[in-house]
Amino acid sequence: MVRRLLMKRHSSRSLMSNKKSHLARQCSTIEVDFSYYQQIIPVMIYCSAGTKTVTTWLFLGTAQVGRLAQWVAQSCPPGVAVIPGAPHWFANEDGSDIPEFIVRYTATMVDELTRRYGQPASIIAESQAAGGVAVYLQKVRDSVGQLILLQPLGLTTHEYTRSFAPYSELQHRVNHNFLHQIPSLFTDFRLLFNHAFLIRTIKPGTGKARAQYEAGLVCSILPSVKELFLDGTSIHIVSGEYDSLFPPDKIGSNLDAAGMRNIPIYIVPKTPHSPLSTRAGRRLLERAFMIANKELPFRKDH
Repeated sequence: MVRRLLMKRHSSRSLMSNKKSHLARQCSTIEVDFSYYQQIIPVMIYCSAGTKTVTTWLFLGTAQVGRLAQWVAQSCPPGVAVIPGAPHWFANEDGSDIPEFIVRYTATMVDELTRRYGQPASIIAESQAAGGVAVYLQKVRDSVGQLILLQPLGLTTHEYTRSFAPYSELQHRVNHNFLHQIPSLFTDFRLLFNHAFLIRTIKPGTGKARAQYEAGLVCSILPSVKELFLDGTSIHIVSGEYDSLFPPDKIGSNLDAAGMRNIPIYIVPKTPHSPLSTRAGRRLLERAFMIANKELPFRKDH
């Protein structure tokens, strides 16, 4: 039986909302130049308000850059460095170098943060960032206290590789996921901003977007996650109950089949795949921080 933990809503103490002043204070920033062959790509890392030393690295998914990344940082407790999503639109148009691009981007961010703050207690990798972080950690064998994969790409690869057109499968799943987001479009400006920014930046439907997305969708991170798991890395997964892109039940089944049944999956009720800057995304992120702070003992459902 696939195990999961359904999270209850917490209306009293919130790790991310108990101090509203965090939202009003300015995040500090770290400027990093990502060198990729002949390109120098400027990246802005955001550190949450009140940060004196960084204990948690939060890697965001695709197109979660600029204001979107800053909003996430403003929602975080002190001690968090928010790394924007890898700007994969600078990779080859045919997507042939997407895995290399993502891992090299991850390595650059890790090197900069390690130089400044040392190793983190926890790494949270969201959506498309999960692959880069897992593969990088597997290659360098860096030790990390906890690895939290948040609505991760790469653990349900078969859902896309079995399709003749993986990108079309993704579009179908995005549309289904969007149905759960429609009510929030009228109340959550950040969700609307995210979709508009994604269309403007990624240009979904173009040949470049199709090729780059398909290159990422067919890359499984199960082998990397398994190596980390066998090495003793503490791994946790957080997913939304209504996540149509990377369904938590499929993630659980694949982990079970790969001999990783002991990796806990925390499922946030009535939540679709969501940008972390939005209200639904903050519910997912809050659960991740509760895990990082060891406030969520895992239980198996029977």
